[in-house]
Amino acid sequence: MNSEFFYILLLAITCFVSAVSQVLLKKAALKEYPSFLRQYLNVRVILAYFMFFAVVLANTYILRFIPMVVVSPVAETLPYVLSIVFGRIFFCEKITVRKICGAVIIIIGIIFIVM
Repeated sequence: MNSEFFYILLLAITCFVSAVSQVLLKKAALKEYPSFLRQYLNVRVILAYFMFFAVVLANTYILRFIPMVVVSPVAETLPYVLSIVFGRIFFCEKITVRKICGAVIIIIGIIFIVM
């Protein structure tokens, strides 16, 4: 396996983890809490921020092996595509033609950058 491909795959996994943490934050935000403090100090929020922190550490490590020109576009855009999918799965949000077109453009751009 090509080592650069391995790190790009690892980068895609960090994007997936980032999208999962966003789902956790939204689920936490949709719930009613008895106090202001409890709203921010609950399992979902703490886990989501821990996941964000782990993603930042992993991305910092990945930067040692693949150029920033590849890392930045993939890490910044792939979570948008995953958010569309997760929004549909977890929150029954509509997937519009505009969202599909945007996701396709993002994926094509990632392919051009990575290849």
